[in-house]
Amino acid sequence: MEDLEKKLRSVRITGGIIYLINIFFSASIYTALESLGLAKGSFIYSLLFAVPLFSAILNGIILGLIAAQLKDAVAYGIVKSVMAIVVYSAYVSFFILPKYIVLMAFIIMALSAIQIGVLYMYKKIQKQIFG
Repeated sequence: MEDLEKKLRSVRITGGIIYLINIFFSASIYTALESLGLAKGSFIYSLLFAVPLFSAILNGIILGLIAAQLKDAVAYGIVKSVMAIVVYSAYVSFFILPKYIVLMAFIIMALSAIQIGVLYMYKKIQKQIFG
């Protein structure tokens, strides 16, 4: 049992670090997009370019849910990570963006894929501990 608790703690710490890095990159993309002024021309573009900020906020909320060890954190985290991969893939596909923003989008997609794996490990360990 003690071994599982150590695994759970290390998965939570790893997940926390990954979520914090993802928050940083999401906020950075939002700041970069805002500084380019791409969202000023249209209401739709404004909504689309607000997605990274919303993503950063959701990452913070999910990080809090994981820290509180709520089982719904896994479901919310997986849905959020899949949505992030889809949205950032669309950004890269449909918009002509500077290379540094594209690089940050790929980093966020990779972090989101890692988050899914961490959440599955978290769920598996929680299930072993709590049944």
